[in-house]
Amino acid sequence: MRRWSKFIRIFILFAGVVCIGFLFIRADAEIADRLPLTEWEYYWGDFPIGSDGDLQWESSADQEGIHDSHWLPAQQTMNLPGRGDWNVLWLRTTLPAISWKDPSLIIQIYENFKVYVNEQLVYQYGDVDNRGYNAYQGTPERVVLLPAEQEGGTLYIKIYSGSPNIGMLDYPELTGYSDYILSLHKQQAARFILGCFYIIAGLLSLYPFYKLRLKPFLSFGGFAISFGLYTICRTTIIYFYYDNPQVWMYLELVSLIAGMASAIILIIQLFEDSQSVRPMKWLWKVHLLYGLVYISSAYIGKVHLLTGLFYYQLLLFVTMAVTIVYLSILSFRRNREAQIVLLGTVCFSLAGSIDILDSMFFGMNIPSISYLGMLLLVLCLVIVLIRKSFHMINRLRYTEKLSLVGQLATGIAHEIRNPLTVISGNLQLMNKQPNKRDTVPLMLEEVNRINEILSELLYLSRTQPPTFEKYDLILVLKSVVALFRSQSTEQPIHIHFRNEEEEPLLIWCDANRLKQVFVNILRNGIEAMPEGGNMEVAVLRERDGVKIQFMDEGVGIDVNDLPSLSMPFFTTKANGTGLGLAISHKIVEEHGGELGMFSRPQRGTMVVIKLPLRSRVKEKQGSLPINGRTSQS
Repeated sequence: MRRWSKFIRIFILFAGVVCIGFLFIRADAEIADRLPLTEWEYYWGDFPIGSDGDLQWESSADQEGIHDSHWLPAQQTMNLPGRGDWNVLWLRTTLPAISWKDPSLIIQIYENFKVYVNEQLVYQYGDVDNRGYNAYQGTPERVVLLPAEQEGGTLYIKIYSGSPNIGMLDYPELTGYSDYILSLHKQQAARFILGCFYIIAGLLSLYPFYKLRLKPFLSFGGFAISFGLYTICRTTIIYFYYDNPQVWMYLELVSLIAGMASAIILIIQLFEDSQSVRPMKWLWKVHLLYGLVYISSAYIGKVHLLTGLFYYQLLLFVTMAVTIVYLSILSFRRNREAQIVLLGTVCFSLAGSIDILDSMFFGMNIPSISYLGMLLLVLCLVIVLIRKSFHMINRLRYTEKLSLVGQLATGIAHEIRNPLTVISGNLQLMNKQPNKRDTVPLMLEEVNRINEILSELLYLSRTQPPTFEKYDLILVLKSVVALFRSQSTEQPIHIHFRNEEEEPLLIWCDANRLKQVFVNILRNGIEAMPEGGNMEVAVLRERDGVKIQFMDEGVGIDVNDLPSLSMPFFTTKANGTGLGLAISHKIVEEHGGELGMFSRPQRGTMVVIKLPLRSRVKEKQGSLPINGRTSQS
């Protein structure tokens, strides 16, 4: 436990450092001086090419070029009027007569383009001239170094786009190269560090998966690593370290699809006990299948990448809606983990929806905030995983204790049961002698008590699973209630049985073992009311199972003692063995259920047992008995 506490403290400390660093870097970020170029002219179509293969820039007596009258003033930067069937657009402007130390042009363009200064090619992005296949390069912000002597020159930009969008996302800007690189690193360093944080968190989660074999940690690792890569790919600074747009673009798409599929699988694994999880099981398969077909088709040029991305964004909307509805249903049932995940999912969905709607319809170029929603979602998932891991660790410790008790019980039973048989036989012979009858019953009672303790210890040591059959739970409870009602006590005990179900409630269970649990709980409740009182047994049907409540008006249990009641040999009774509740917990867990206790001193105790309608083990095929009858499963 200490090792896991240290692991969690390190993770929380690292998350805090990242958040503080994020705020510090964002506050310290400075924007380099920029000069927007707002006066542009445009022309649809290619320039004529001379006999020497060069572009004919201007129309004159000796060359056939584009006359100045053909250039139209551009009132906007994207999707200029008069496109028709053209996929080639020319833009031009006059550079200002301002001297820069290292002049550069900051530009974002759909899709591929060339930049000319004074009729000389200075930059090319993507394949502009090949009409057969033009792979989409994405629209990252590009930095084009300009010649030192460019003041007052003419800037030409040739754009090719096979998509519905063609042009510039905004007016290009002139700035100094070194100043821009410095300010860009300051602005995007926080997002880059955030992406690295996701990746490190994903790698750290593989350690508990390796130790505990908990599948949610593996899914969280895939989710965090994928979205870490996605966050990094959405920065511009990566192009200064490896300038290959297609590599980063495809890596961004793969990480997005893989991250969404991993997130869906993680939610399924966190709440797999719910029957309403079935629609979610199809979603991650749809994401992976769509991603495989979409990316392969886009790579070979059969589908335009932006078209496929548009439909995938629609799939994201559907996924977010289904996930929120599913988590809302679980939250309405007071599932604390589902409430925490729902909070992170809603924040991430809102932030992601703003980014998607802006890119699909509005085109306002709003700064991306989806990575901030992702940060909150990651933190919520980490909280839930920590809660799940502590629960699993406690169960492992409890199982280890039961294993030790079982080994001890086997040895004790082997060594003591044989002598007890001899003592019991001799006591029965002595009981026939008149002068020994006063002491013999007391000795027999103590021998029987030792035998009961040994039987309980042997039960804890059993490894054989229960035999599941389809039984009417109502009949099992009624038989136990009738048993206690028939017993006479010194003080009046009233047992009330409340059942909201008129029809039989069939569940997969081992009826004899469940009867043992109900007997033990009712006996404890009656013993807690030495002066008499009311005992209520209620059966409540739930969507995924059934809940049985036992409520007494007894002396209650101290709050500090509640966590230890399931431990072997812990008891609050003067003559108790401390094994009854330990056995009850084991039986309920073997049925895939939960046993919880709530108590107030001098007010009473409530024991709640939740059981699934279907067993967690593989059901047998063929005919199975139902309360002594047979029915087809």
